Amino acid sequence: MTSHKAPMPRGVSRALDGWLRRRAAIAKQPLRGAILLGAVNGLLLVPEAWLLARTITGVIFNHRALAMVAPFLGVILGLALLRALLNHGATVLAMAASTRVKTDVRHALHAKIAALGPGFLGTQRSGDLASLLVAGGDALDNYYAAYLPQMAVATFLPVALLAFIFPVDWVSGIILLLGAPLIPIFMILIGRGTERLNQAQWRRLALMSAHFFDVVEGLSTLKLFGASRNAAGLIGRMSEDYRLSTMKAVSYTHLTLPTKA
Repeated sequence: MTSHKAPMPRGVSRALDGWLRRRAAIAKQPLRGAILLGAVNGLLLVPEAWLLARTITGVIFNHRALAMVAPFLGVILGLALLRALLNHGATVLAMAASTRVKTDVRHALHAKIAALGPGFLGTQRSGDLASLLVAGGDALDNYYAAYLPQMAVATFLPVALLAFIFPVDWVSGIILLLGAPLIPIFMILIGRGTERLNQAQWRRLALMSAHFFDVVEGLSTLKLFGASRNAAGLIGRMSEDYRLSTMKAVSYTHLTLPTKA
């Protein structure tokens, strides 16, 4: 059984982030498209919110009939549908960018393994390599399809929203301007906790995958000595432990991260 590795140092995490950003250069066009659609989607929230506020104010405070605010409702519905289409398009482009980068990374990994030769493969566990090539590659979706586009949009949208809010209500604009710096602080605090959980989950998954592949490779020997049921029971217990730890991680994320509107 492989031993648990120590958590990744912060310097390595920053180096990995820089390496992943450089890899994104091969998917510039779909990433830019995803960022553009996400930015337009966010900007359309301004007229949608304004029309919704006008509609609610007219019905509740001005006692207008539903027929009088029906045009506003139609425009709000149209904007909602347009935003849904833009969100879908941004998701498709982001996934296309992630797929392009994953394919390139996997080709590079296969080439590296082939260059190292059989001597290197003989010192490695097949489960670890398979987990790296399959689950490790799929994990890049979270970075390229979600993190990078949303980070770019999150950098642009607050400034754009403040440009709309200040001429309408400068007091609210000042409150948002003073409160905005607190957002990245809380994001950093939450991100550190989720990073530790993510690293622990990755180690559990790698350990479970390596053990499963070892059992499959030695299944004939285990059956010969009557130990196959014990091995299956151990895999079941490891899977259950991984399930419980995953649910704890999901619960932590849902409790600490704000949900989307």
